[in-house]
Amino acid sequence: LALISLPPLLGLAAIGYPAVLLIYGNEYSAMAPVAVTACLFGVSRSLMPPLINFLRISNEQRFLIACSVTGALLGALVDLLAIPRLGALGAAWGNGVGQLVTFLGLWMYAIRRFQ
Repeated sequence: LALISLPPLLGLAAIGYPAVLLIYGNEYSAMAPVAVTACLFGVSRSLMPPLINFLRISNEQRFLIACSVTGALLGALVDLLAIPRLGALGAAWGNGVGQLVTFLGLWMYAIRRFQ
C-alpha cells in the first residue's frame, strides 16, 4: 500500500495549492491547505498496514487496539479544539494527529518489543 500511495500523496502535497487554483479557481483556494494537510498526514496512514499485520500475527492485538483507541481519542480532542477555530483545516489536523500518534506508537512498540 505504501508503494502505491506514497508518490501520489507526496506529489499532491507538493502541487496542492497550484492544482486547486488551476482546477477549481480562486473561489476554492481556501481548500488547498486542507488538501495538502490531509495528504501529508496520509503518509503515516499508508505505512501502517504492514505493521498492523505484523502485530496481529505476533498476537499483539491488545496493544494494537489500545494504541488505536488512544490515537482516535487524541484525534477527537484535537478536532474539538481545532474545528471551531480552523474549520475544515482543523478537522484535517485532528484526523492527521490521531493517525500519526497511532503510527508512532505502533512503531515504537514494535521496535522495542521485537529488537
